[in-house]
Amino acid sequence: MPPSLSTTHRRIPFGFEELLTYLTREILRSQPENIYEFCSITCQQLINERNNGILSHELVKLDSTIHHSHETKE
Repeated sequence: MPPSLSTTHRRIPFGFEELLTYLTREILRSQPENIYEFCSITCQQLINERNNGILSHELVKLDSTIHHSHETKE
């Protein structure tokens, strides 16, 4: 049996809050019939945009922060 979440300290991954905010905004704006499919498609689009160097405006700051933190660690 897995440990209870209430007794286990969990660290929120960097960028998770921004991703949830972005997804929430897009779900409310689009009102999709299937939220799970919508999230899957939206996340895949974000991955493709990131891989092609084209990020949505809300996530550009987050991505540049991630790249900067990796550069300072190396």
